[in-house]
Amino acid sequence: MAITLKSLSANGPGLLPAVVSFDEHHTLIRGPSDTGKSHIWDCIWFLLGGTGALEPFPESEGYDLVELSFLHDQHEYLVR
Repeated sequence: MAITLKSLSANGPGLLPAVVSFDEHHTLIRGPSDTGKSHIWDCIWFLLGGTGALEPFPESEGYDLVELSFLHDQHEYLVR
């Protein structure tokens, strides 16, 4: 009974959505230090019931909504 991640997005008024799309088999997240790579994991953890609030960082300014889309048993779910 696994879930398959589809996408994670951060949205804010007047900002373009920041979206990470997940491939069914593999996804590579890379980039310079302190640009939010670990924040992706933190967002997933938070949206799936983890404890603690999300820590802000400079690039996250203005974003106020995080959404995770995933599949489970042929059904798609959206968690905000």
